[in-house]
This record gives sequence, C-alpha cells and structure tokens, in this order.
Amino acid sequence: MARIRRTFAQTDEMIMEKALELFAQKGFRATSTREIASHAGITEVTLYRHFASKEKLFEEIGKKFSPIAVLENIPHDIEEKKIGEKLSYLLRHFFEIFKQRNPLIRVMLAESIAHPEIAKMLFEKIPFRVINLMADIFKMEMQQGNISSLLKPRLLARIFIGQFMAYNIMQEILHGNEFEKFDINDVIETIVSVFLNGIIQKK
Repeated sequence: MARIRRTFAQTDEMIMEKALELFAQKGFRATSTREIASHAGITEVTLYRHFASKEKLFEEIGKKFSPIAVLENIPHDIEEKKIGEKLSYLLRHFFEIFKQRNPLIRVMLAESIAHPEIAKMLFEKIPFRVINLMADIFKMEMQQGNISSLLKPRLLARIFIGQFMAYNIMQEILHGNEFEKFDINDVIETIVSVFLNGIIQKK
C-alpha cells in the first residue's frame, strides 16, 4: 500500500481529527498520547513534533473547531448591515459549527465539569476570545448609536452566546430534538428578535 504523503499542516489536522474521536469515546484524561498516535497511524515522537503536550493538542482542537474563525473572518459587507442581520449571520455559522462538532462540545462540557483546570484553560482560549470578539461588535454598534450605551458590551456578548449554547445543549446534548424539532431559521429569528428587543436604542 502506498504511503500517504501529507504536509505538516495536513498532519496537524489529521491528528486533531483522530484525537477528537478518542476524546469523544474515552474522555480527555483517559486517552493517552500513545493511543492518539496509534489511532492516527503515526509514532508518539511524531505526535510530539506537532503538539508539545496532550493539553496543547486539546487546546488547538478547541480553537480550530470553535466560532473564533467565523468571528475573525466576518465579510466586510456584513459590517454595513443592520445589527439584526449581523447577529443572524453569526448565529447561522455558530449552529453549523455546533452541528459539525457535536462530539467536541460534548467532550469539552464533560471535561470542564470533571476537571476545573481543563475548564479554565478552555475558557481562556476559546469562549473568552469569542466573548472579546463579540463584545467588539457590540461596542461598535453602541458607538453608532444603534444599541443602548448604558449596557455592558462584554455582558451582552455572554448573554447572546449563552442563549445559543442553552438552546443547543437542550436540543443536541440532552436530545431534546428527539421530542420536538424546530426549523433553524425560526430558531435564529427568535433568538435575535428576543435579544434585540431589550438592547436596541429606542429612537
């Protein structure tokens, strides 16, 4: 069988994919770097060339498959749209990420509950950065007079992300979708409408 040749970046991605499969099956703590290397078809030495530790590997998995990339690459034309359209755009992409990376979300939640040190690492590297980027969006809207300047941008970011996470945890993690399904467009419209009703600057 011919050996597959991968670039360094492609090997990075392959390792993360295989590690995530094991983390989803066994949990972060119960999975060894030896098992990850074996599952990825590489040596443990090669694994450490790409990721200095299992913690660093988990961190990179979280960053790669989180909403950060969406927020950092918002198209310029979306900046000219009204805040409702911006939030709908972001939510749609967040839902896509959550659906694609359901196993990662499950692992992150489980490990965060069982191991506080993992929760702190994950919060600093992923949710905290997402909150920062969302807060910048709300600050800009305040400066333009679109939402009340009496509100706190970072708190708004947490609440907005919290609505999204609460819905997904109930539907996906707790299997609520097996009892009642909703059209994704209705979900996005409802979340944005309810959220904006309390923060739009009355003119």
